[in-house]
Amino acid sequence: MEFKHRLKELRKEYNMKQKELGAAIGMGATAIANYESGKNKPAICVLHAMADIFHVSMDYLIGYSDIRYPYLSDVSKEDENLFGMYTNLSQKNKDHLRSYTGFVNHLSDLQEKQKEMVQTIPLETITKEPVAFRDRLRELRCEQNMSQASLAAEIGYNPATIAGYETGRTQPAIEVLRIFAEVLHVSVDYLTGRSNIRNPYMNEQITAEDKIFLNTYLQLPEQNKIHLRAYTGYLSFLELVPQE
Repeated sequence: MEFKHRLKELRKEYNMKQKELGAAIGMGATAIANYESGKNKPAICVLHAMADIFHVSMDYLIGYSDIRYPYLSDVSKEDENLFGMYTNLSQKNKDHLRSYTGFVNHLSDLQEKQKEMVQTIPLETITKEPVAFRDRLRELRCEQNMSQASLAAEIGYNPATIAGYETGRTQPAIEVLRIFAEVLHVSVDYLTGRSNIRNPYMNEQITAEDKIFLNTYLQLPEQNKIHLRAYTGYLSFLELVPQE
């Protein structure tokens, strides 16, 4: 389904007028009408806002997937981001974090110790602004050892166009986001920085150990969850630091 049709479908499902949806995202009714007619295409920030309003993934919103929301249900955004960071860790740090989570879960006296430990962990590693599309595109391209020229050739574009996206001078159309997501093997939500989970549709990548870790984490008191989110962010930060 095309974006224009899905947008109209979701708006009517929520019993919203074009004027009401426009007001919710700081636009007029005409802008929404132009999106629904296919005359104009929204910017990434507008797609983010619409996906939040309708409680769907960006992949569903733009017609790239028919799964409304493939992420974890009944969990907070912080919990979802924790699992996103966890899935991107090295296997060594995954094993370490699972063991540490068990330690936290079984020690009843950890509450007082945790207050002291949290202060030593750089919380800024998990409270940064959402990753911009330009940064995530460059990160994924480099991760796959692709030059701007090779990525451009893969999708049939000019290298200068890729450079424009990575500097933030221009933004891709919806159709291009879908192509990038397919070529780079990630969801549109991850590609645009709305989620830290690379590909929620690839459930076969989630092992039994991963599920045990998540279930254990979700049962912890909120204070301990905050600590583990910080610690997971710290491990992610360490993996970004070049090793001497």
